[in-house]
Amino acid sequence: MSSPLNFPDSDDAPMQNEGDAQQTPTRRSTGQRRQLFHTPSVAGGTPATGIVARRALAGTPGVRTPVRRAQNVAAAASSSPLNFPGSSSPGSRIGTAPQPNFDESDDVPMSDGARSGRPLFHPSTPMSSPRRNRRGDVHPTQFVPSSVRRRNVQAQTPASALGSEPPAPASSAPVLSVITPSEGPDTTRVLWGTAVNVHDTRDAWIDFLKNFKVKYRREHDRKNNVTLRALLDPNEGERKQYVDYLNKMRSTDQTTLNLDVTNLKAYPGTKNTLYPSLIKYPQEVIPIMDVALRDAIQDIMEEEGDVSQAEWAWAEEAPFRVRPFSGQDPINMRELNPSDTDRLISIKGLVIRATPIIPDMKLEIDRGRIAEPERCPRDVCNAVGTMNLIHDRSEFADRQIIRLQETPDSVPDGQTPHTVSIAAYDELVDYVKPGDRVTITGIYRSIPVRVNPRQRTIRALFKTYVDVVHIKHGDDKRMGYDQGTRTDSASHPVSLGVGGEADDSEHNRNPLLTVQGAVLDDPGRTRQQALEEELVRISQRPDIYDFLSRSVAPSIWEMEDVKKGILLQMFGGTNKSVAKGGGGGGPRYRGDINVLLVGDPGTSKSQILQYVHKISPRGVYTSGKGSSAVGLTAYVTRDPDSKQLVLESGALVLSDGGTCCIDEFDKMSDATRSVLHEVMEQQTVSIAKAGIITTLNARTSILAAANPVGSRYNVNWPITRNIDLPPTLISRFDLLYLVLDKIDETLDRKLAEHLVSMYLEDTPQTVGRDILEPEKLTAYVTYARTKIHPQISQEAADELVACYVDLRNMGEDARTQTRRITATPRQLESLIRLSEGHARMRFSSEVRLEDVQEANRLMREALRMSATDPNTGLIDLDLINTGAGQQERRLRGDLKREIMNLLEATSTSGGRGGIRWTEAAKQLQTQSSVRVDAAEFTEAVKALESEGLVKVVGEREKRVIRKIVAEIRRAPRLPTSARSLSTRATKVLSALGIPTETGKVIPGVYDGAWGGSGEPIESRCPSTGELLATVSTATPKELQDAISKSRDAYKEFRFMPAPRRGEVVRQIREALAAKRDELGALVSLEMGKIYSEGQGEVQEFVDICDYAVGLSRMMNGRVISSERPGHSILEVPNPLGVVGVLSAFNFPVAVYGWNLALSMAAGNATIWKPAPSTPLCSVAVTKIVANVLEKNGIPGAVAGLVCGGKAAGEAVVGSSDVDMVSFTGSEAIGKIVGKAVQDRFGKVLLELGGNNAVIVMPDADLSLALPSVLFSSVGTAGQRCTSTRRLYLHRSIANEFLERLQKAYKTVRMGDPLTKGTLLGPLHNEGAVGVYKQAIEAIKSSGGEIIAGGTADTTELLPSELHRGHFVQPTIAIPKSPSTSQDIWRTETFAPVLNVALFDELDEAIEWNNAVPQGLSSSLWTRDIRNIGKWLGPGGSDAGIVNVNVGTSGAEIGAAFGGNKSTGWGRESGGDAWKQYVRWSACTVNFSNEVPLAQGVSFDTT
Repeated sequence: MSSPLNFPDSDDAPMQNEGDAQQTPTRRSTGQRRQLFHTPSVAGGTPATGIVARRALAGTPGVRTPVRRAQNVAAAASSSPLNFPGSSSPGSRIGTAPQPNFDESDDVPMSDGARSGRPLFHPSTPMSSPRRNRRGDVHPTQFVPSSVRRRNVQAQTPASALGSEPPAPASSAPVLSVITPSEGPDTTRVLWGTAVNVHDTRDAWIDFLKNFKVKYRREHDRKNNVTLRALLDPNEGERKQYVDYLNKMRSTDQTTLNLDVTNLKAYPGTKNTLYPSLIKYPQEVIPIMDVALRDAIQDIMEEEGDVSQAEWAWAEEAPFRVRPFSGQDPINMRELNPSDTDRLISIKGLVIRATPIIPDMKLEIDRGRIAEPERCPRDVCNAVGTMNLIHDRSEFADRQIIRLQETPDSVPDGQTPHTVSIAAYDELVDYVKPGDRVTITGIYRSIPVRVNPRQRTIRALFKTYVDVVHIKHGDDKRMGYDQGTRTDSASHPVSLGVGGEADDSEHNRNPLLTVQGAVLDDPGRTRQQALEEELVRISQRPDIYDFLSRSVAPSIWEMEDVKKGILLQMFGGTNKSVAKGGGGGGPRYRGDINVLLVGDPGTSKSQILQYVHKISPRGVYTSGKGSSAVGLTAYVTRDPDSKQLVLESGALVLSDGGTCCIDEFDKMSDATRSVLHEVMEQQTVSIAKAGIITTLNARTSILAAANPVGSRYNVNWPITRNIDLPPTLISRFDLLYLVLDKIDETLDRKLAEHLVSMYLEDTPQTVGRDILEPEKLTAYVTYARTKIHPQISQEAADELVACYVDLRNMGEDARTQTRRITATPRQLESLIRLSEGHARMRFSSEVRLEDVQEANRLMREALRMSATDPNTGLIDLDLINTGAGQQERRLRGDLKREIMNLLEATSTSGGRGGIRWTEAAKQLQTQSSVRVDAAEFTEAVKALESEGLVKVVGEREKRVIRKIVAEIRRAPRLPTSARSLSTRATKVLSALGIPTETGKVIPGVYDGAWGGSGEPIESRCPSTGELLATVSTATPKELQDAISKSRDAYKEFRFMPAPRRGEVVRQIREALAAKRDELGALVSLEMGKIYSEGQGEVQEFVDICDYAVGLSRMMNGRVISSERPGHSILEVPNPLGVVGVLSAFNFPVAVYGWNLALSMAAGNATIWKPAPSTPLCSVAVTKIVANVLEKNGIPGAVAGLVCGGKAAGEAVVGSSDVDMVSFTGSEAIGKIVGKAVQDRFGKVLLELGGNNAVIVMPDADLSLALPSVLFSSVGTAGQRCTSTRRLYLHRSIANEFLERLQKAYKTVRMGDPLTKGTLLGPLHNEGAVGVYKQAIEAIKSSGGEIIAGGTADTTELLPSELHRGHFVQPTIAIPKSPSTSQDIWRTETFAPVLNVALFDELDEAIEWNNAVPQGLSSSLWTRDIRNIGKWLGPGGSDAGIVNVNVGTSGAEIGAAFGGNKSTGWGRESGGDAWKQYVRWSACTVNFSNEVPLAQGVSFDTT
């Protein structure tokens, strides 16, 4: 049989195989692109020029070069590089034996079933468009034919079935191949420039595939002193390994064969031929092996005989590929040199970066450019410059550039790691991730670099890279990565194709798979199965826990509990995402365990870290002193190729799925430590630099070691004082162990003997002990992390709860009423992770009682070592969480109090200069019963200084402590207004049509007509105390009449179409806008807010009318699919009825506007009961609305008004004709209103108190936060429901912020709210002044300090006409304690009083923010996206308004307004608030001929 690589003798001669005289007519490929290659002949002729003609094939015996026949334009196809259809009709012939079929114009072997017309490429299926299966990783420099063999087919295909093709114009383009007309029988075809025989190479490769046996490799390993394992089966050595692989490829439809090149070297037939050829000329040999691989598979199929057509089609059309890899140790990448260019190499390293997928055009490209034809090759055209590259019809391959760096263990001392660029193609794209340790086998390339892209001059230095042909993951001596960190789409298979890591793991010499003493009864069982069975047997040992802990770092003596904790860290818990309780798939709970070792030098901390690092899958070992924040997270660098900024992963990101070992943890800078807070809890790294904003995964366990201050641990100090780490970072470790160097003669002797035994024979005493070798321990841990995912049983869950409660109860002290914190939810989560790790260690799919008990023991032991208060000997977790235990905090408080007493005594005795530092310390030491440490004294003075109570001046011994005395701010005296206030009031009232005659009572009831004969109420100006007007109220009968008329008006108004109702609201909007300034002045006159705020309130009414106008056409219901055929379900909104609005004095116009606009748009009638102290605003607004209703012929009772006091409010609330009550006011009255409405099953909307807080982080823009806090706390004299009552400042910026805020308070101008320039008006009435005074007294009596304002005495600050006004000074107070259990923090003071507290962590401030009963508005000032996410998330603010970099006041109408908790849960204004003003109905409509019941219920009586 002829070789599959045979070529036809000539184009005009029929094709003929050796030994077969039957001539076969040729067939022409239809509709296929053609491509000619430059193929110089060995026998003679002129070599062609061009990029493709660098090397070519010379013929082998029996293989003849295709020869272009004489130029016969009518019969031959065009010789142009661009292929066009031939002019002859295709013929067909189906032989009885496998024979190649050739295309006349291409001289390429063709398949009857699929004629691609292109050499080198596998044929496509008849139903698919021809595609070019060029390998991206191998770029052959010469023509390699594709061998396509035909299977035996009994049926004949008629020629007519093949169709026909119209002729195309011939071309006179020049011939691109110069080929010898004939070759002699002795012609030898070799690789161009080499002595490698193509035919011999193919035959040797096929011989290897068919005849290589396991015994050849074992013999080779024996000669090279490689440790051999015992054969599982005596006949295993005779097994034909690659025949098994080929059969596996057939059964699994895989097309890639991974070749261990060491096997080529071990096989006698390829040792001196194919092996060196593959190493030296991989880009020529690998394509030949690809082609021959198909032939070998087809040979096996022919030998079997009974093969399905589908398998034959697969064997003919699939693109087979060989991926060689080195089975021996790879070379170091720094050893690569120019002699390795174009050779097959193998290197290992750490992936540090991988680019996105790059489309790689499948064309021959010369130095980055495509040689485009200058003119059209067809004679009918022959035009110049008409050929264009069609990109969207071109073919591209996937390509990716990977940066590979030397692993730390292979970098020579004193040198920096080398990096190499790796080019991955096709299925190897995205096969590795940054942080993976890989072994790369590929072709070492070098390409010239141009000096300038527009010039042809190139540099003397070439740029090198590696074209990858094979990638092997991991290290045999390292654990597998945590598969929980890879999604299904991101996780890669163990090996691509057959014969790689996955298949060789069954039969190779990997020490991980060595089974000692295993007896296999089943010869078919693989070594991987045998290893798993052995690991399962090991897991069933009763002492498995102690056995494995002894195996962890066996050279380190003792430290049993530390090793057990690290062992459970290696196994880890289960990463899980809870589907319920968190939107978007639920929150993710980490399973990684963090461990911190703290102790004296020389206690093997670093050795343990090195041991864990060596067996971790993606572990990175770093030092705290040598690490920076960007080195741990990610840094921006410029890509040398694209010149664009790219993100390089740091140590934590590279450790994703593994363990990050950090030595010298205490030597880290503050900036570096701040990064770890997010990593250790959220396991992410947020990046925002150089225009790159992203969040990277850092799902890693952290094993850290820290040295104490002064290199020696002081047992008399708490751990936070022994190590220079913030408590918030220490608290994030699951286990914290103290490794102390204690003096004990017995232990010292045993340790010395252990160390000496290691140095004597390099065989420590642990060798004789029962331990598991590191390789098998690695396999054990890998198996557990991969296969075992334990779930918590009910018994274990109950035990976890009990253990957590017991830990909490450890803080009880019968001698005192206080309780120490001995456990937090973090300890509970740590218990869960440790329990899961212990269950994994046992290969258990369920967490049991024993797992929880051991986890609890480890947790208690770690707490006993690290969280024990040295002063009391009791566990106090606050030592770790806050840096100070309960006893220490109490001592600090006493110390601060005594310092203040000393300063007070000094000032009383006439001293004004304070007290010297040394003198104060000496006096405290004398009068104290316990020793006062100098450091504690310093901390106490710093705390007093940060609180603004004392000030330290001078340096060193000359330091003096002085007490700070709060100064009362005095604003400049304002000039007396030239116009009388009563005159201005008259002008304002007259502009709104309100009578100003003396003694005239203004009607305060409107139900279509003005009236009211009840007890009149007075309206007074809060600025001057002047009586503005007297307004009548409604009698009980008038109240009932007004409500009844509103009910009647509703029955008529509800039938008006919603768009027409919207038009009425629009007209109200226009009328209000026309009177905005006048109404704003009235609000300032009657309520007391400054003029611009009064205008803004009226503008809110105007804006909500605009909103309601649009809403009137958008109050839509829903159509819902029904489970019953022929049915539909509708949700229909309809008018609700009568809405009662009870508004408060602080917003006498806007609150009513929010309700009226939405209520009218929904088709309801509204009855308004305003605050009794602001009747004029309600009368003025109602007059404007009534005029619009009258013009449109709408009953005036649609917008009724009843002024009055408590009786009027009770009548509206208790009336069954009022379907919904909207109440704005205090919490106390809100409870009464809510109960009364609920008693009659009415709807209620409550908007009550708002004890609002602002949190300012250290990264906030203080220049923006300061004016916002100032307005939110001082605006409207603190009488907004959204006013800021509480200010929480980060301790690091508290002094600066308070100093600037105090200065800003001094600039606030107090005076007549109607005067331009006034920023602070009066409180609304005398009762509000009383509330202000009570709040100030409460702060002072509880030990708090007033640092600004604090008095209602404003006579010296205001002109005489305002002395009767209710003015107070805006106040900044610092209560003694930030505890939210005090009434100072929990009670809303409706006055300009701002309470300030300092915090250290955002979590602490959020806890304070949420600890009060109210929940209306809140604000966070920060520029850190992580803080924003926490603030807005489920653990953030629980208020109804959660602002970021915006104050608590100043809400817009677009979003619903309202609060949570005791604020009432109501929502007004925008958003979906309108849905509360309608009555919802669900309607099921049946339009079928049957009446089926829902849920499939059958109720048939027939």
